[in-house]
Amino acid sequence: MACGLILIPLSIGIITTVDEHYKLKEMLSKGESITMNTRFNDSDLLLKTLNDYGLTPKKTSSNCFAVKFADGDIIYSRPSTNVPFSMMIRNIKDKDILIKELLDIEQEYNGNVQEYTYKRVLNNLPEGMAIEHEEVLEDDSILITISVD
Repeated sequence: MACGLILIPLSIGIITTVDEHYKLKEMLSKGESITMNTRFNDSDLLLKTLNDYGLTPKKTSSNCFAVKFADGDIIYSRPSTNVPFSMMIRNIKDKDILIKELLDIEQEYNGNVQEYTYKRVLNNLPEGMAIEHEEVLEDDSILITISVD
């Protein structure tokens, strides 16, 4: 017997709707510092994403680190490991470029979460189960067919 499992690229970033995109753009237009909630939950994956993007996050504690972008600075922080990070954006130079960078980071983070989940599923298959087939679909989701003895 075989069953299928689909790992989809998760929408767990900060700018998930067109309305949120325009709201962020409007807030950044005022040129002031803003603080926004994110859906970034995993500190290691967020740090990996920022490093992969070519940034150098400065970790000030396990739940706080600062990142200097060419077009602004961001401080990611959270009160405990059980909650998502919030980000304070300040020193904004070019809001459009900063928004594009935030969208790119969000997409990269989602890919890192998907990769982590994929590896975790493969490494933790119960006894009696085996991968029968894997396929990456057009929307970048992964279809895994698992055979069950």
